[in-house]
Amino acid sequence: MIIETLQEQAIQNNQAGQPQGWPGYWRISKYGGCLRASLAEAAGEAMLSGKIIPAEEGRLHEADLVRRLRQAGHRLLWTGPDQQEVKLIWAGTDWNVIGHPDGLIDMSGQWYLLELKSKDREMFQRLLKYRYVKDAFPVEYAQVQGYMAAVQAMGHDVTNCLYIAKQRGNGQLYEEIIRFDPYWLDRYLYDDFSRVIAGYQAGASPSSLPCHSDGHVRRWCSYRYACEGPKPAIVKNEADAQAAGFQDQWLDLAPAIERWRDIKRAVDELESEDKEIRGQVESFMRRNKLTSVVVHGVNATIVRKENHTLDKGQLVNALNQMGLDGPAILRGVTKEKASEYLRMQE
Repeated sequence: MIIETLQEQAIQNNQAGQPQGWPGYWRISKYGGCLRASLAEAAGEAMLSGKIIPAEEGRLHEADLVRRLRQAGHRLLWTGPDQQEVKLIWAGTDWNVIGHPDGLIDMSGQWYLLELKSKDREMFQRLLKYRYVKDAFPVEYAQVQGYMAAVQAMGHDVTNCLYIAKQRGNGQLYEEIIRFDPYWLDRYLYDDFSRVIAGYQAGASPSSLPCHSDGHVRRWCSYRYACEGPKPAIVKNEADAQAAGFQDQWLDLAPAIERWRDIKRAVDELESEDKEIRGQVESFMRRNKLTSVVVHGVNATIVRKENHTLDKGQLVNALNQMGLDGPAILRGVTKEKASEYLRMQE
C-alpha cells in the first residue's frame, strides 16, 4: 500500500535529518523561474529584500487549509512537521534538484500531490482573471510538475495535483486540478534548465542567460536588479538600493520626494474644488435640460461616450465548451500593447 510505504519513508528521513547544501544545489520551488536568477543564486550574488508577507504567515494559512481538508474527511500525508523531501530525477538527469511539497491527498482512492498557496488580493484576482495556474503563475505550474516527477521517481503513481489558493483577508478559495505534463517537463528541463546547470559548471556569468519573459515573474524576482531592458524592479528601502548598486542616487531623491508631497497636497485641494465646481455646473445643465452652455468664455458640454469591449472570459468559456483550448486560441489572436507611466502615491 502506498500509504504505509510513504509513512515509513517519512520516518526514515526525519531520523536521518536534513541534508546539507552543496554546490549546484537547486530547489524545485524555483523551477520554471528566471534562468538568470537561478544562476545568480547559485553564484552567491546579493539578493533584494524578501517577500512582503513573511513566510510564517503563509505557513499559518497552509495549516488552516490542511485542517479544513482533514475535517472534510480527506487522508493527507507529508504535511506540516512530516513534510517529505523529494528529489527530481527525470529522463536520465540527476542534477541535485530537491524540494518539499506541501503534501499528498487521497482523492477517492487515488493519491494526488497537494499544493497550497496564500495570495493577497492582487495575486488572487490575477488567478481568477487568467483562470489557469499555468497562465497566471507559470513558476507555480512548473513547481508542481517538478514535484510530481520527483514523487514518481520514488516509485509512486502520482499524476495529478490538487492546487488550492486562499486569499488572505477574506478567505476566498480557488481550486484547480493540474495534470502531469511530461512533454512540458521534458522540454523545459532540456531546453531551459540544462542551460543553468551548464552555466554553473562552466562558471559563467548570470548575465549570459536571459531574464524571464513573464513580467509578473520579473516583478517579484529577488534578482530583478539584474534584469535586461526595462527593469520592473521594486526597491522598497535603502538595503534594496544598496544591493542594486545605486544607494547614493536613491538617497538624493529624498528632497524631491518631500517637495512632491507638498505639491500633491496642494493639487489634491485644487482637484477637490474643481470637482465641486464641475458638479455645480452639471447640476445646473441637467436641471435645465442643457447639453452645452457657454459662461464667461468657458464651454461646458455633457459628452456621451460608449465603450464596447470583448468579454474575454465568456469567449474562453465558449471555446472550452467546444472542446478547444480557449486560453491558447485567445493568446494567438490577441494583440497586446504595453505602455509605462509613473505612478506616485503614499
